[in-house]
Amino acid sequence: NDHVRKDWPQPENRRRNEVQESEDADKSQCSSSSFAAHAAASHTKTTAVTGGGGQKSNVVAAESKDGAGKIAKFVVVLMVKDPDAGAFFEVKERCRLICTPFVQQHCAQFEGTMHFTLHQQSMTEDQASKVHFETAPSLPLHMNLTGLMPWPSCLAAKVDAGSAQSLNKALEGLKGLRGVDVKQSKLHLSMYRGYGNGVALKTEIVKMKKAVSGLSCGRAVAYEIAIKVLGGGYGHGQEGYRVLASC
Repeated sequence: NDHVRKDWPQPENRRRNEVQESEDADKSQCSSSSFAAHAAASHTKTTAVTGGGGQKSNVVAAESKDGAGKIAKFVVVLMVKDPDAGAFFEVKERCRLICTPFVQQHCAQFEGTMHFTLHQQSMTEDQASKVHFETAPSLPLHMNLTGLMPWPSCLAAKVDAGSAQSLNKALEGLKGLRGVDVKQSKLHLSMYRGYGNGVALKTEIVKMKKAVSGLSCGRAVAYEIAIKVLGGGYGHGQEGYRVLASC
């Protein structure tokens, strides 16, 4: 991914933990909502999927009973531009400067990968290939950030009701998925996640929240909607990543 800083290591456990955090959604305050489970008639196994940087990640898959293809977990994401000015940039910069180099290196969301998770669903690759917009959404979307989520293990921004409504309106033309309904209370933009380093991150979140207390988070500009394999890479050219709409 050309947007990812080359001087930041990209540990494989980031993508492995993306899968784990999804499976433990009921235990994690910063995991995406879990949707339909695999059919009882399926049996699960783990396969390797190449993610960003040519690294492999563990993606939970299953073989359907009728042999129609392997089932994997897919997510629909709303990609956000990395800010280079404005209130959101100021918040990110203050957090970067106050936290330890270890947390910045291992827990900060990589450049070019900032996103909102909109939906998660288990399906075959063939089914995923048929997900499309019947009516093209109007992009970019300007997501108003109203502060930080009250989570101790994840530093994430929340959005206002108007932004959530605009997003759901944009998703009305999305076909091939079931039950897409983005809840404002769940919608968040992660800036720092544990990725296996939750204990270290918790301490730094307290410091970062204090450093940005009283600041406006501004807004995030969302430029692309894509579907990807859970645990796979982000961006054009990454295996398992397909753009559904962009501007």
